[in-house]
Amino acid sequence: TKFKHEGAFNQANPRNCGWIQVFNKWLESDLFYGQIWPRLRNDYHAIFRQFVDDLHAHGVPDVPGRL
Repeated sequence: TKFKHEGAFNQANPRNCGWIQVFNKWLESDLFYGQIWPRLRNDYHAIFRQFVDDLHAHGVPDVPGRL
């Protein structure tokens, strides 16, 4: 998608590491992704929706430079 480069940059930022881990833990829950996220997703910006869907599909990527 057009947000891949920005996503990699943000995921490599150590300030975001904790949040990415929190979101990843939420996405491990079938209840969250299967029932809650579909009701909430349109309340969020397209970049965040894509981030959540990519994280769910692929997990946390191994981004060079990530601590």
